[in-house]
Amino acid sequence: MKKVWLVCVLLIFVISISGGIYWFYQSQEAEDKEQILIEQETEKYKKDCFRQSYPEDLSTINMYTDELKCMDKQYHQCLKNVIIAQINALANKEDAQKMVDALNKFEDSVLSLYWDLYNREDYGVMGRGVNDAALGRYYEYLLSDIINFKYISTYPQPL
Repeated sequence: MKKVWLVCVLLIFVISISGGIYWFYQSQEAEDKEQILIEQETEKYKKDCFRQSYPEDLSTINMYTDELKCMDKQYHQCLKNVIIAQINALANKEDAQKMVDALNKFEDSVLSLYWDLYNREDYGVMGRGVNDAALGRYYEYLLSDIINFKYISTYPQPL
């Protein structure tokens, strides 16, 4: 009789462990799929803004004028518009306005920081363009965060 109970207890233990492993695997797989969706959506917007801002043949860009700086600015403003659209879809009007105001302050800060960093001395055309290039990279990251939040905000809320 002890052997029967021992076998039953071991069987229950094994079943509960395997169930836990299965649950963990399923939840990890769902997180991985979600992360892939976030990356794909972010990449879609980045590519669309890139196509709108830069020529197909990048070798045609004149590196000795402000042409690249203007393209970088067009790129980051395109991303900013996508970010604002995402914010407006996620938040009520008042909260969205607060976030857009913060985004504008963020833009001013990044542009000023990199301008001051690279233009204390004359670093030429490339130095003048670093701030716009850097802002584009930051906006890519912010866009990914906002898209990630969009997925998180659709989770069922706790009771």
